[in-house]
Formats: sequence, C-alpha cells, structure tokens
Amino acid sequence: MVTVVAVPLILAVAGIGTYPDLLEWERDLPVGTQSLADWEFVGTFRLKDGNGKTTIVRLYVEDPAAIAARKSRRGEIGMYIYPHPVDVVAIYRPDGGKWKMTNVYSASRCVVYVGVKERIADRVVLEMRKDYKVRREHGESADEYFERGRRINTRFEIIISLSDGIPIKK
Repeated sequence: MVTVVAVPLILAVAGIGTYPDLLEWERDLPVGTQSLADWEFVGTFRLKDGNGKTTIVRLYVEDPAAIAARKSRRGEIGMYIYPHPVDVVAIYRPDGGKWKMTNVYSASRCVVYVGVKERIADRVVLEMRKDYKVRREHGESADEYFERGRRINTRFEIIISLSDGIPIKK
C-alpha cells in the first residue's frame, strides 16, 4: 500500500502528475533509461514554431551526479563516475498526439544545469555551467584559487526551440 502511494507522490513532485498518459508512456521507456522521477524536471513549455504551431514540451536534465545525490538523500545507494555525461531531454507532444522523446543537448563531461534563464513563445534558454574539478596549487591563496575556478567554470546558454514541431538545440 505504501508503494502505491509513494510512486504517484514522487511523480507529482517531479512534475509528471499533470499528464496521466505520460505516466503510461514512461512505462515504455527503453531498458536502461532512468525513471523520469530521477531526472531533474526543468519545466513544461508551450513552444511555437515558425509556422505558429504550438507543441507542449517538457524538459528534463539527466545528470548522473544529481541523480546519485537525490538517491543518497533518500537513503538509497547513489553512485556515478567523474567525469559524467549530462543530457537535456525533451518529451513533447506533437499535434496533441502521443508523447515522444528526443535528446536536445548532450555534454560528454563536466557540465551542470543551472536553471531557466528565459522563456518566450518560440524558445527556452537554459543556463549551464562547466564543472571542472579545480585543484588548489601550492602557494595559491584562497582568493586566487576561487577566482581561477570561476574563470574555468564559466556559464553558458543553450537555446531550445522547435523545428517542424520537434524540439531542437539552436
């Protein structure tokens, strides 16, 4: 009984609960794909393409380090390797039909999701940051160390828009 209550609660917290057919779709994810409840939910957006056609797009970040941290907080075993890949995944519903999934951005290493910087009718701008581990050099002051880390781990943007109703990175 507790499991039956816990699963919908986790999915509602992840932002999935508003689309019951999406829950059904999640059961058919490819083997080896993490549950949507483990991915970081970015938001649901109604994006318009160049023809004015609107598509519902739900964005998620699949970051093994963040997934491991959430599992550890829940008392589960959470492991990942460094450097680790990061993916921005779009689940979208073209023409109100069935949900589909596409990977709109991949980084093979050392990138973290920061947040949504801008959302307008035809695009969503996500802010990302490089995440290189910076070692403190011998004789380097704390201020020099932190400044060097800020210079190395700069922020950058990715723009998600639509092309023929399919979410893409511009």
